[in-house]
Formats: sequence, structure tokens, C-alpha cells
Amino acid sequence: MHAEGFKHLPVVETKRVLGVITDRDVRQRAPHLDETLVETAMTADPVTVSPDTTIEEAASAMLVKRIGCLPVVQNGSLVGIVTTTDLLRALLDIALVHRKDN
Repeated sequence: MHAEGFKHLPVVETKRVLGVITDRDVRQRAPHLDETLVETAMTADPVTVSPDTTIEEAASAMLVKRIGCLPVVQNGSLVGIVTTTDLLRALLDIALVHRKDN
């Protein structure tokens, strides 16, 4: 996670989302990483969205649930992940379009 700059990783088995592990989960277990299994550190059964979920709905879910990412699932399989950074980027894109229109 550190080497690639990821803060969230979906945990999958045959494309099915089992959970999400975060950099915070890893840091909390730092002294015992060699003894800790991913399944014991991850958040199991995470909140997910579909590809046709709106940005507004995703942002609302993340805000209400106080989470930093949402796995994107289609037909029971992981197809992506939406993060707080993705939503901030979308917000800036919208702001720039709005600014150009005025």
C-alpha cells in the first residue's frame, strides 16, 4: 500500500468483495503485521455502490457512513473503487465547468 500510494484496498475473492482494508487498519497493527491476517484487519461486508450510482449519492453515503471509499460492484463483481479523492476531483471538475459557463 505504501509503495503504490494506496490508502484503501478492496479485499476480493473471485471478484466478489469481501471487505476493505485501509492504511489506518495497517498502521494500527504495525507492530504485529507479520502475525496479522488481512481478514482480521479489514472491514468486512463494506458499503458498495454500482456503476450507475450518482456522484451525489456516493458522496452522501461516504459522509453519512464516515468512510473513505466505496467499492463499485456490478453483477456481484468488483469493477472499481471510488475514494474521497475521486469525489473531490469530480467536485473541482464541476466547479471549473460552472466557472467557464459564467
